[in-house]
Amino acid sequence: MSTRTRSGTQSGTRLFAIYALATLVPMLILGVVVNRMIREEIDDRALTEAVNRAETISDATVEPAIGNQLGATLTVVQRHRLILATATLSGDARVLRLRVRGTDGTILFDVAHPDAPPVPSPNDEEVDEAVDGPPVATLTRLGSDAVDGGSSQGPEAVETYVAFHGAKHQALGVVETYIPYRPFADAAAASKSRLTRALVLGLLILWGVLSLITWSVSRRLRASARENEWLARHDQLTGLPNRLAFAEEIDGRVARHERVLVAELDVARFRDVNETVGQANGDRFLCEVSTRLASVLDTDGFVARLGGDQFGLLWPGGGSDPERQMFTALTAALAEQITVADIRVRAELTIGFVSTGQIPGTAADLLRAADLAAHAAKAAGVTTKRYTPELEQFDPDRLQLAGELGAAIAAGELVLHYQPKLNLLTSSVSSVEALVRWQHPRRGLLDPAEFIGIAENTNLIGPLTSWVVTESVQQIKSWRLMDPPIDLSVSVNISARSLTSPELADEILAILVAAEVPAERLQVELTETSVVADPTGAFKLLSRLADAGVHISLDDFGQGATSLVSLTSLPIHEIKIDRSFVIGLEEGDDQAAVVGFVIALGQRLGLVVVAEGIETERAATLLTAMGCEQGQGYRFCHPLPPRELERWLRGHQRSLADDAG
Repeated sequence: MSTRTRSGTQSGTRLFAIYALATLVPMLILGVVVNRMIREEIDDRALTEAVNRAETISDATVEPAIGNQLGATLTVVQRHRLILATATLSGDARVLRLRVRGTDGTILFDVAHPDAPPVPSPNDEEVDEAVDGPPVATLTRLGSDAVDGGSSQGPEAVETYVAFHGAKHQALGVVETYIPYRPFADAAAASKSRLTRALVLGLLILWGVLSLITWSVSRRLRASARENEWLARHDQLTGLPNRLAFAEEIDGRVARHERVLVAELDVARFRDVNETVGQANGDRFLCEVSTRLASVLDTDGFVARLGGDQFGLLWPGGGSDPERQMFTALTAALAEQITVADIRVRAELTIGFVSTGQIPGTAADLLRAADLAAHAAKAAGVTTKRYTPELEQFDPDRLQLAGELGAAIAAGELVLHYQPKLNLLTSSVSSVEALVRWQHPRRGLLDPAEFIGIAENTNLIGPLTSWVVTESVQQIKSWRLMDPPIDLSVSVNISARSLTSPELADEILAILVAAEVPAERLQVELTETSVVADPTGAFKLLSRLADAGVHISLDDFGQGATSLVSLTSLPIHEIKIDRSFVIGLEEGDDQAAVVGFVIALGQRLGLVVVAEGIETERAATLLTAMGCEQGQGYRFCHPLPPRELERWLRGHQRSLADDAG
């Protein structure tokens, strides 16, 4: 069990223990309250039964003996009748004391002293209440009244006052009785005991069930968290570590000053395999390649899938000729052909690599060097290529473009085209993405793929980014001043290199202020790889922009470079599903599952989800059914210059109005 797993288990156990104690206290309080309610119910029952008994005594003995009249004292006949009627009560344990009182409280007759003269007892509130209303009953002790000496040592009793009546139902006096409380308590004790046991057992069962439910839910949540963490660091198709895990492994080796070879392995002609046997069989082919690559590693090796048909490999750099050892091992692992769909296919690799001792820097620097070497190997038609500084300028055309790009920015040769993002449910347009083009005087209109890499590898990325942001903000302002205005947000792409500039956030905000454009009308897009390359810089820049109102979009999401922790910690408003998943959406359930997962994740985190690269009506329909909010792609509109986009928007608006009509 790993340290992280043990820590998670111990943390879960502590949380469960805290929950158990926190819920046990309310359970105990509830038990005390219910027990008290039971005691009060027993007392109320005792009072009721005592009143019933006192009324029976009054009706059966006192009223017949007194008759219809009662003076200040008893007549001889009345006293004689009372003595005879209550004779049996003097030895009856069910009645501790019985007295007959006048309406003024005077004790006219006491069973314990039948011949005693009247005893005045003024200001007896119970007598007044019984005369004027229903019987009165209270829990007390025998002898506790002032007339009896005020002793608190007597047995518990229920003291009752019941009025007896003469002719015309006029109250003549009050019968005061003391009924033993203990028989009532004993009779209720068994019932109370059963109720108490049932209560305690029920509360314990309830507490146990709630605790088990909580334990089960917490276990599932921890398991889900572990699974999500694993998914964030592994490729779902092959089970290998992904680009993020590979980059972290490289940084760890560099920090420990280990000498290793960092290699990028590209599966040659994989597109042909996919087109011949289909995507599902192509996936099986990649899985078999990944298994064979992992089989050649010793304890110091590391293999990862970087994306598509690209794999990353760390090979120990010690010993004699580690390059040859790596190449020989990889060749042997892939020597046997792989059978897919009854077709035998040989897996061939193009390998670009660099040693950690060659260049200083982070994982991003080493991966870039290995990627350059792999591209150089493909261009040269060789299987393997080591990185050298000369590879930075190995393409003469690239060198020429690098020399011309700076002048092109100053000369106004760059232009922006805009591609709308549509609400997939309503087809309305509220934002566009700005895509830079180079109107080269000799080569014509160049796509960004032909010169953005040059800018990123030189000092031109800063001026290029500033130009794109300035031009986009000015276009927003221009659209807002039209009659009628076009109120659109514009997204601009920020490269990984730009995240290292501490002045970029202030520069962007200054451009917005100068143009008097609200910050929320600008959206900044950056890729997953740029976040991984410099997470600290990304957080500072994005937080500064987000606090000012600029919206943040994470582009190419799904390539596996961003952990879920980073996704929740960065101030992101929107994620864009990588076009490779959208394009493959119609080809199989696996791609659909990935897209559905990303949409559900974005919705759970409260993020806008955009699918880019939508090229067919079926893909748009599938994405809408999955709950994707927005989309862009050739299915709706190609990137267009501003004037053409305006005409497209007007036509699109008319089409929506016609459909609504």
